[in-house]
Amino acid sequence: MHRHLHILGEGLQAFASRDMAKLRDIFHDGLRWHYTGSSVLAGTYVGLEEVWELFARRAALSNETYRLQVDQAIANDDFVTVLGRTHAERDGEVYEDCICYVYRVERGKVVEAWGIPGNPERERAFYG
Repeated sequence: MHRHLHILGEGLQAFASRDMAKLRDIFHDGLRWHYTGSSVLAGTYVGLEEVWELFARRAALSNETYRLQVDQAIANDDFVTVLGRTHAERDGEVYEDCICYVYRVERGKVVEAWGIPGNPERERAFYG
């Protein structure tokens, strides 16, 4: 298994358990997180505090139900790419979509990330 897949696994486990200390070990302090689309989540977030705010906003808007299921992950010496499915619920409404995440890794830390939802219009309808 490529070493960056190990980093991904640790990151996903830390995200699911809200272990911010572990995520801080995996993410570079100057992390740039790009999230595409036109929902309230879209934008570029620079630095860990802004990324934490993105995570908190998504959690609040989904009543803490947001989940990512990884279907496939591939890695090389520079990138980890994840194809997966998201699930969230709020006020009796269910949002499910496919998603692609790409993480750029340098010296064992994620320095840049891109989140690309499969259906940005459906995401906007759910999150706003």
